[in-house]
Amino acid sequence: MMHHHTKVLSLTIAVASALAGVANAGHEIVDTGKKEIVPEQEPQRISGSISAGYSSKYIFRGTNLTPSSDGIIYADVHVSYGGFTLGTWFASQMGTASVQGARAISEGGGGGSATFASANAVAPQPTSGGLGLQGGGLSGGSGIANQLRQAGVSGDEVIDFIATDFGVPTDFVKALFDINGINIPKEITRAKQTAEAQQDRFNEIDLYFQYSFAVGPVDITVGNIFFYIDRDATTRVSLTEFYSSEDARQFLTDLSNTTLLDNARGFLRAGHPEDFLINKGKRVSKNFEGIEDEQFDRLFVSLSTSRIPYVVPRLTYYQTIYNEGDEAAKELHVLRNDEKGGYLEAKVNGEIPLIKNRLNLDPYFLVAYSFGDRTDKDGSPFYGWNHIQAGAELVLQVTDTFRLVPQINWMGRLADPSPGTNEDEWWGGAKAEVIF
Repeated sequence: MMHHHTKVLSLTIAVASALAGVANAGHEIVDTGKKEIVPEQEPQRISGSISAGYSSKYIFRGTNLTPSSDGIIYADVHVSYGGFTLGTWFASQMGTASVQGARAISEGGGGGSATFASANAVAPQPTSGGLGLQGGGLSGGSGIANQLRQAGVSGDEVIDFIATDFGVPTDFVKALFDINGINIPKEITRAKQTAEAQQDRFNEIDLYFQYSFAVGPVDITVGNIFFYIDRDATTRVSLTEFYSSEDARQFLTDLSNTTLLDNARGFLRAGHPEDFLINKGKRVSKNFEGIEDEQFDRLFVSLSTSRIPYVVPRLTYYQTIYNEGDEAAKELHVLRNDEKGGYLEAKVNGEIPLIKNRLNLDPYFLVAYSFGDRTDKDGSPFYGWNHIQAGAELVLQVTDTFRLVPQINWMGRLADPSPGTNEDEWWGGAKAEVIF
């Protein structure tokens, strides 16, 4: 299983790092769990770092990928030589993630927020409005309960059913009701459909390679990052049908005392209008597979300068060149964002020495623009300013080769957040790092 393999891989990396021994420092700034190596002078020998840590949330590019979970544990290993850097990053979700009202959780930012009672029903729309005709009877009963079709019955549909069942014109049935002074409600029943996307397992493995060089005062980094996400996700959809009004309930009560609706959704007992409702008005639920494993490959180019004291401004553009993954169950009517989009990020890193060679405060601020890389609230690719983010790391250099780094972060959305992500988020964590 992938889950087992990734845990074995992370353990192997940690053991290998402990046995390898360490020497001088490399410089790495981790932003929401992702790698951003600040270009330095080309090393004359191999250098790098091995780190492991915990983050209370995994917010990547303004999207919470593990909402309501217990956070993630992660590890990073990279080596550099002559301007080249090769590394890997691994993360694993703790606990279970879930989002009320969402149809899926995915790397692009959720599968949309429309309710299942809207046009995007869980199952194909019936042939005649809320309920179609099947075999001479109103479609429903266990059939709808099992398939979670969109429910809701109008007065006209009841009249159409009676006319079809008895082989008489619809106008004749309406006239018969009028003569007997029976008012036909415009709407008989409504339905409420809800959903909860749940992520029981989330593991991510990233492989990255980059090359850094200087052109005058400008440091340039070009590289590639490959992402693999191993996810176990389901969406639980629930449906409850109810009377639209007290008049509608009375209308069904009166009809249950006749033989006019004997074939509707099974036999209706006299004086029991609830027999007409799906599962007698009790909630019906069903689980569907959500968006699961995903793979991405992104090229990036970064421009920065280290000529400004205590500040490193950086501009980075990412371009997706590969985007594949498992689609959710077709009944959910949700598609993963397979756009090969881009992403622009402007960031400023600071470095404030508090105790020389022992304690630094490293704040940062960034603003980001999505070129279809992120997902809009309705599940479509998003183009526009995505979010701003700020935070700080307190870098405690315990020894020349070992440091502890607690951190705190804040993110504010510039566009409507996708399900599971708030308009502003706070999270924190810490890591231990061995440098060589």
